[in-house]
Amino acid sequence: MGFKPLMLFEKKKMSPGQELKCFQEVKKQLLGSKIQDLISKRDKLEEETEEQKVKQKDADHLYLRKVAELNETRAQIWAFGRTNLNSKHSCFDEDFHKVDSVDWVRVALKVSPSKYYSALDVKLHWLHELSPNLKTGAKSVKEKRILKQLLKNANLKEGVDWDKVPEQLAIKTNVTERRTGYDLFCYYQRRLNVNHRDFFWTKVI
Repeated sequence: MGFKPLMLFEKKKMSPGQELKCFQEVKKQLLGSKIQDLISKRDKLEEETEEQKVKQKDADHLYLRKVAELNETRAQIWAFGRTNLNSKHSCFDEDFHKVDSVDWVRVALKVSPSKYYSALDVKLHWLHELSPNLKTGAKSVKEKRILKQLLKNANLKEGVDWDKVPEQLAIKTNVTERRTGYDLFCYYQRRLNVNHRDFFWTKVI
C-alpha cells in the first residue's frame, strides 16, 4: 500500500495575482523589520563612533573600524530601502525564513479581503510554496546520503523535530535554500522508511 500524506492545503490554490500580493506583503513586512534593526544598529554605532572620536585620535584603528561599520550599515539601509518588492531574490534572502514577526492576519486580508484564506492558510502557503529560499525538486545524491545519516538513529515513536531537520540538512550540504520539514518527512516515509513506517511527528510536551 502506498504512502499518501494528508494534504496541507484544503482550500483551492491561490491565483497568481493572490500569490503576488502575498509575496509582496510578506516581503514588505520582513523588509521593514530588517530596516528597523539596521536603523537601531546605525544609531548605536553613531554614538559609539562619537565616543571613540573623543577618547582616541582620529587615526586610531578602533575609531576607523567603527566608521567603516557605520558606513556599511548606512549603505545597507539605503539598499534595503530601494528593494523591489516584486523580485523573488534580494540582498536579505537569508531572512526569508524568519517569519515570526510577520502579521499573517494582515497578509491574509491583503490576499483575500473576503477572508477566504485564513492567517494559517497564507502562512503555510508562504512556507511551502512562495518563500524564495525554499528548495524544491528532486533530492541530490548528497542530500539523500546526509538525510539517511541524520535520521539513522532517529526514534520516530519519541518524535522527530522535522522543523530542525531541514536546517541541519542545509548546513551539511552547504546551501542557503531549505527544504521544508513536511517535504523531508514525506520523502523519508516514501523512500527511506518503507519497511518500518511509523507516522509520528514532533512529540508535544
